[in-house]
Order: sequence, then C-alpha cells, then structure tokens
Amino acid sequence: MPMSRAARSRRRGFSLLELLVVLGVTWLLIALLMPAFSRLRESARRVACASNMHQIAIALESYARDHRNRFPNSYFAGDRSRLARPQEMMVLNRGTWGDTWDGIGRLYRANYIGDPGTYYCPSHTGQHSFERYQREWNRTSRARLYGNYHYRGVLNLSNPTSDPIDRYDRDKIAAEYPARISILADGLRTKSDFNHVTGTNILLNDLSVSWLIDDRQRIYSILPDDLNDPWPRNQIWSQLDRRTEGK
Repeated sequence: MPMSRAARSRRRGFSLLELLVVLGVTWLLIALLMPAFSRLRESARRVACASNMHQIAIALESYARDHRNRFPNSYFAGDRSRLARPQEMMVLNRGTWGDTWDGIGRLYRANYIGDPGTYYCPSHTGQHSFERYQREWNRTSRARLYGNYHYRGVLNLSNPTSDPIDRYDRDKIAAEYPARISILADGLRTKSDFNHVTGTNILLNDLSVSWLIDDRQRIYSILPDDLNDPWPRNQIWSQLDRRTEGK
C-alpha cells in the first residue's frame, strides 16, 4: 500500500539548516568548555609536579641524614673553587668524566630517587623534556642531563661565593634563616624552562612544598629570553623568597 505524503513527511530526517544549527551549538559548547578543560588539565599537572617535589624533599631528608645533615653540593654553586654558573643548576649530570652527578642529581646517583621521571614536570614545554633524556638515564653517557627543577645551591645571595648550601647543616640553616626560603623551584634558566608561567611549586628549606601564585607573571617576566641575556640570580631568588613570605 503506498505510503501517504504525511507519513513520508513524518519520517523525513534533519534538514541541512537544522543540521548546521546543531553543529553550530555543539561547537559553541566545545569552545565554552575548552578553557575549563584546559584549566583542569593544568591543575592535574600542577599536582603531579608538587608530588615530584615532595619525592625530592623526602630524598633530601634521607640524604641529609646520611651526609652530616647537609644538602647536596653543586659544581655550579658560588664556591670560588668551583665554576659559579647558577643558571646551570638545573643540571643533574654534567656529562664529563668521573663522578659528575650534580646538585639534586646526586640523589639519583646515591639511590635516594629511583625514578628519573621525578625530575621532570608534566607542564614543561621547553627543550628539557624527559623524553629527550630518557635513553641517557639507562646507560653510561657523556651527555649533560637537565631536569625541570632549579636548585638554589646558595643561601646568602649577597655573598654567594662563601655560602654554598652544602656548607651548612640543616640545624644551622634553621637557626640563621628562620624565615622560610625557597631552595627548589621551576626551571629558571630561561623563560622556556619555567614550567607553569602563572606560578611555581617551590620546595622550602623546611622541606615543605607550596604553590606560589604569580598571576601577574612577575617571576616569569624577569627570566632571560635566552642564554645570551644576563641571569639575574639575586633578583629571581629574592622575588621567590619575598613571595613565599607573602609580600
């Protein structure tokens, strides 16, 4: 029996105009929700980053307990007998002959940290990703290894040549620096090394981890664009210390 015109009309699908309207509404909703999804992803990455720093804090605690209550030293700290290049204190292994593990990289060398991924922030978008260095961790290599966190290495910024952090036991640090100062932060070598841009997780000298909000990007703005620019150590760490104290 032939289908009536009314029945054929009832079974008709979407018109092109209706389909375009549905697609337009869908894309509008996606556009509205994408920033929220992006913020959620960054929040998750920030938590993972804080977890990494917490693991480093535990390793520093154990290292200090086994090494006269002192933190690891760095070849790039301010001691006159070393090469003072504080911008390089993201280096974990200098990649030269002999025992060249450096700064917080010594924690891996001494088996206080077992997973190399602990040194890498999931928000990092610069040149020093874990994937870039992953193979180098599993073999004897002369390649320089970088992480995504910056070790302070010195305590007294006004006289860094006499105050590398490994000269002080933790009790003396607590006595002479009662205010909480930052000893580890996002990569500070250049702008591309700063993992979060609008803030940073910081590890304080009491080995607690805090998120420092920097919505105005004051810290990011003073970082050099590249290695040809001067590296303002005092300005960077002083800014972090002041912000830590809530100023």
